[in-house]
Amino acid sequence: MADDIKGLLTEDFGVEFRPDGELFEQLCERINYLMAFEMESFLSMLYRLDISERKVRKAMDPANHEPSNVALARLIIDRQKARMETKRKYRQEPLSDWMDF
Repeated sequence: MADDIKGLLTEDFGVEFRPDGELFEQLCERINYLMAFEMESFLSMLYRLDISERKVRKAMDPANHEPSNVALARLIIDRQKARMETKRKYRQEPLSDWMDF
């Protein structure tokens, strides 16, 4: 499952995973960069992932007990897990012949 998440995060966020690092830490670093230099693009990514705007606002609230990048990384990973579960749940077997339609 971790490899599936890595693949989705690499595709969606352009995270370059280092073999010596933790997935979560690397995602937090990438979010820091995106928030500092590409905020509009980052917010667009969150929208495309269908992460609740209410949850994003809460994660970015200065009164939040954890840094924004950490809270956002948790939201992203949770959403990616939900996406993978949905794909698994609704996966259809490939048709062997067009007549099987």
